[in-house]
Amino acid sequence: MSAAGISFLAAAVGLFVSCRTTDLGLLPQERLAPDVVAAVDFSPLRLKRIGVMPFMVGEGPPWEEDSTGGAQGIVEIDAAGRFSASISRSGGFEVIPPERIASLLPPDMLEVTTRRQVVDLCRDIGVDAVFRGRMGMIVESARAGSGEVVIPFAFVTFEVELLDSGSGEILWFANHHLNSFQFLEEEFTFNMADPFAAQQLLTEKIPGYPDPVRMLTVMSELAIAEVAESFIKESTAAGGP
Repeated sequence: MSAAGISFLAAAVGLFVSCRTTDLGLLPQERLAPDVVAAVDFSPLRLKRIGVMPFMVGEGPPWEEDSTGGAQGIVEIDAAGRFSASISRSGGFEVIPPERIASLLPPDMLEVTTRRQVVDLCRDIGVDAVFRGRMGMIVESARAGSGEVVIPFAFVTFEVELLDSGSGEILWFANHHLNSFQFLEEEFTFNMADPFAAQQLLTEKIPGYPDPVRMLTVMSELAIAEVAESFIKESTAAGGP
């Protein structure tokens, strides 16, 4: 996860971890599209074969069943596989999937980090460019009332880079953040006088609520799909497939 992504998660979580109020007020956040940056010389016309490296996926600390309202479980999501499948369905590129690329990497190499490594990898698999990506996920909880009601919230950050086969330079970059508060359409107050009704409303508004693992899974899948869609749209607009 990038430093910016970590800062975003820390700031967002810090707002709500220590909430201990009778009625917990939640403010909606603007739902933004992926933040995309393309190099000046980005030319989808010349991209016929694209590789997708295995992505780094990092969860927060394992959630344990304790007094803080955590939940046991680890989110398992094939981020690179899903992203690869999404751009493959566009039919515009031949996509080399991450499992094939993983078979070519040395056992002790978890991630390609240098430009030289990128160029060598692209040469070995015969691609015009290759995607590298990272996903970070975390769940935190807020308490309502005297602490008897625990409300979990999920945060996901996803970033990918398309690296040039000849130079190892970044051709296209996307960074996407999703969190539970973006799914609230208006200011929401968790009414302790009727906690069941309040929980029901949050269940209707927030995907996967109140299961932390389900929330992270749904938001991760959504982030991957939206970044892939952004790449396909931008490639088409730039005269690509």
